[in-house]
Parts: sequence; C-alpha cells; structure tokens
Amino acid sequence: MMEREGDGPAVAELLRAKIAESPDVPAFVAVGSHQQVGEAIDLLHRYGISQLPVVRGDGGEARDLGEIVGSIHDRDLLGRVYLDQDAVRLAVSSVMGPPLGVVRCTASVTEVYGDLHDHAAVVVADGSRPLGVLTQADLLEYLAHRGGV
Repeated sequence: MMEREGDGPAVAELLRAKIAESPDVPAFVAVGSHQQVGEAIDLLHRYGISQLPVVRGDGGEARDLGEIVGSIHDRDLLGRVYLDQDAVRLAVSSVMGPPLGVVRCTASVTEVYGDLHDHAAVVVADGSRPLGVLTQADLLEYLAHRGGV
C-alpha cells in the first residue's frame, strides 16, 4: 500500500482498490465531444457510472489532461432528454459542463476528501496523464472496506 507519512494512503491506492472491485470497468471512461448524447448515455449505463469526462474529438481516450474539455452528469442529461427526446442526437459538446477537477495520484486520500466533498467526481492524474476517475461513492466504498484513512 502506498502511504504518505501522516496523511494516510495515496489516491493511487484508492484507484487501485476501485479497479480491483470492478475489473470490467475501465479506470478512465470518457466520451468524445463530437459524439452524440445517446452514445454518452450508453456509456453511463454500460459501466454503471454517473458522470464522464468529455475529451476533444470523437474518441473517448485522453493521453493528456489538456484533451479533457468538459464533463457530463447523468442528472443533467435526464432533465435534457426528459424535456426533449431529440436531445439524444445532440453533440455532447452542446450539453457538457466544465471539466472535472484534477487530483494527483500522489495526493493523500485526506487531501482528496475535500475535493470530493465539494464535487461528485475528480480525475486522477500522474503528471499530465489521466489515470482514472474517482467519485464520492468510490471514496465511501474505500473507507467502508478499509476502515478509514
């Protein structure tokens, strides 16, 4: 286990625990800004997640944090699609919100708690490379099964 003296485990340990719990879900799932809202909804449903980073272009991969241009949340899409069923054909870029916050994989879980207290999810990065997404639910799961920080 990766520890930071006095701060408890590093965020990298939390991300590893998440991956071990759900090996069928990639650590970093994203949607392209030019993809349709319906495709984003499919990704949310397929992986049982509630938010996605939005990356530049058509693909759902990012090799650098600079490629992340926004985020989408299921709660926002629900309202949009409920009011206008044709919204599933819109480009993700037309409905996305600001990008998720970023935390370094070397940060302590104690440090990331504040970020996750204020936001539903954060992107975990090693330098400028995104490694995964952590949510409030991921932190709660980690704390419940690991006995705290």
